[in-house]
Amino acid sequence: MTDTPILAPCPFCGNVSTLKRSTVGGYSSIVCQAACALVIVISNDRIAEGIAAWNHRAHDKWMPIMHTGMWISFAVLDERQAQRNHGQTLARLAERGGLNAAEALAIAERRAYKHVHTKDAIVALSALAAAKYQADAAEMLLRRLVQRHRAGRDLVQPEEWPAVEAVAMRNASPLR
Repeated sequence: MTDTPILAPCPFCGNVSTLKRSTVGGYSSIVCQAACALVIVISNDRIAEGIAAWNHRAHDKWMPIMHTGMWISFAVLDERQAQRNHGQTLARLAERGGLNAAEALAIAERRAYKHVHTKDAIVALSALAAAKYQADAAEMLLRRLVQRHRAGRDLVQPEEWPAVEAVAMRNASPLR
């Protein structure tokens, strides 16, 4: 038996997540095993805190994607589009068993339903979930940097560089 807490599914796509312990550099990571590829980097001496942060949900609202075993966070979906497409709230749709992948994609993309193959819809939903995570992570990082700048402190602490580099690399675009 281990004293390491159990990991909740990925907060954005609902798939399996794993803790990857590293003996190099003093950092480990919690990784989503699906296409959204959500990753957080944590100090080895704060793994329990990292797992608690990963498991914390601002809201525990998940939409089942029927016939796939997957779930997607309500944060990726649009409540108004659910009302337009189905005449029901996201919560009610989830209570009734969820959406198929193409329906969920239409709601996430804020458009009317049109048929999309399940595989293609799942890939697109995973990309939307990853983009939402990346935008949220970048915004959170920028807010933290602005707060530190205003307080006259160092912008980035040495232990935060792996996370800063990961966000920067995901959000980098080639120069034109």
